[in-house]
Amino acid sequence: MSVTKVSRILVSQPQPAIPEKSPFFELARRQRITVDYHPFIRVAGVSLKEFRQQRVEILDHTAVIFTSRTTVDSFFRICEEARITVPETMKYICQTEAVALYLQEIKTILHILTGISTANVKFRLPTVRSPI
Repeated sequence: MSVTKVSRILVSQPQPAIPEKSPFFELARRQRITVDYHPFIRVAGVSLKEFRQQRVEILDHTAVIFTSRTTVDSFFRICEEARITVPETMKYICQTEAVALYLQEIKTILHILTGISTANVKFRLPTVRSPI
């Protein structure tokens, strides 16, 4: 069985803003390979019309799970377009710490612009429990 040496790797995501911080940068440098970045998918928020057709009532929920920065942006955009005032008791659950930090930045900006208090915002990261 012959072994083929890897010389180029295709990464299915956009090129990072700071390539040196990418985990692929060190791999490419050590192994002398080329890393090509090409996103395979594009995530875009739904329009307010599409959201209303789904008949989702945001205020009927007590928590929102955010899986990416795009979902944070889309949620607050839809709330603004629909003129929905999100209660301070709403809880936000973020899939990663990066999303939680982004949400915290967005909430701070909203507080500065609108004067709405964000003191009760809690960030929780889901935990994975192994079966006993």
